[in-house]
Amino acid sequence: MTASVGASPLLSAAPAAGSAGRRACARLVLVSLVVPVAFEIAGFRLTPSLLVLIALYPMLLMRVLSGRLRLGLVDLLFVLYVGWLSLSMLVNTPGRFVAYTGQQGLAILGGYMAGRVLVRDRADFAALLRFLFWIVALSLPFALIEALADRPLIIELVRDHTPFSTFVENDYEPRLGLYRAQWVFAHPIHYGVFAMLAFAPVVVGLGLAPVLRGLAAVLIGAACLLSVSSGPLLALMFQGPLFLWHRLAARRSARPWREIGLSLGGLYLLLDLLSTKNALVAISTRLALDSSTASYREQIWRYGSAQVARTPWLGVGDNYWARPHWMVSASIDNFWLLLAIVHGLPALVFFGTALGLSLVRINRRELGPDPALQALRLGWTLAMLGCVLVAGTVALWGEILIFVMLMLGAGQWMLNAQPDQGAATPATPNAAPQPDRAGPVFTRFPAAAPPAPRPARRPPALPAPRPVLARNIRPLWRRQP
Repeated sequence: MTASVGASPLLSAAPAAGSAGRRACARLVLVSLVVPVAFEIAGFRLTPSLLVLIALYPMLLMRVLSGRLRLGLVDLLFVLYVGWLSLSMLVNTPGRFVAYTGQQGLAILGGYMAGRVLVRDRADFAALLRFLFWIVALSLPFALIEALADRPLIIELVRDHTPFSTFVENDYEPRLGLYRAQWVFAHPIHYGVFAMLAFAPVVVGLGLAPVLRGLAAVLIGAACLLSVSSGPLLALMFQGPLFLWHRLAARRSARPWREIGLSLGGLYLLLDLLSTKNALVAISTRLALDSSTASYREQIWRYGSAQVARTPWLGVGDNYWARPHWMVSASIDNFWLLLAIVHGLPALVFFGTALGLSLVRINRRELGPDPALQALRLGWTLAMLGCVLVAGTVALWGEILIFVMLMLGAGQWMLNAQPDQGAATPATPNAAPQPDRAGPVFTRFPAAAPPAPRPARRPPALPAPRPVLARNIRPLWRRQP
């Protein structure tokens, strides 16, 4: 799929007057996510991304309430998730109710609504992806220095030369001969997730020329690699075969994702039956770059699922969850398990159903022969499926959670996207004009003038009657001999 979405694949085209403000706000949200600054106001820890969402929230809410957006079941499920999250914290840890619910509600609903409201069509989405590509590309020099010299330059700059607080530098052991680059995020794996989510939408979705597509794949893939994190790298490698599988399935089936989903579901069940562990845990353990972290994730799954069985409805909130004494850290490196432990199974059902329903509904729509629109949908779908996979190996919070919700909301416009009818029969450059078979090929009329209509054919004439000869007429008065 190499259809272009704009005048230039990686350079923004001039936006229409009505969309310029939306795109500027979307870019502001993206920039705020990569500013590693934090400060406290009245005991609340705030970051630039939260401040931007607070500033945009009234406008986003007015757009939603004005009826300009058609709200659906997916939107309702995210509202129910935040409501259940609030109830869980109120029951389990009321002292943390205001701060925790405010931050999480703003990250979930604010990030989702920002993508939902600020990205309304394919041009908005392509502009967001182009800006995202340049952010990832500009991060590479800093990430490379950090991976080679173990120096997060931007975090050091904020820590040493500003009055603000910032993230703690990671002190992980090198992997593959590289230090783990976190760039401006709280954890190296978050930087890997950031790059992984940008990969398929940019490389597949923007419909780049082969050279630009290869360049974008190398740059974004290198950013993911410099995080040296198993989860994002596994999700990135998963997207390549899935893309090829989709291309092959689309040739013989009108619904390729149904075939892929059934095949993957059957494969997962087979692995789950053949393995002594959970299938996802077994896969991540065998493909992990560090066997010790993989083993620890296995224990998290074992004792975390036992905790979910004890508190299935409202979870434990911000309280202690039961685990062996040697598991000192309370970190849960599995976002899906984290939702169930902290807020109960209903929270997991609300969030997971909203994400799954988005994928199903968007890919069920018939887009017609519009390769540019199909490429954008495929790129977004691959990114979201990669997110589903990587969320099983990492806890999502803070800026990376906002980014995930932003990308999820930014794909909802495809539910009402209209295919470009002009893309159905693309013109071939330098093609010879074909003669009109309805009229003569050679004519004395100029090209601009339409040929004169042909006169209608006369009906075939009837044969003339035979003449009657006088000698053949016998007079009636002559007597017969």
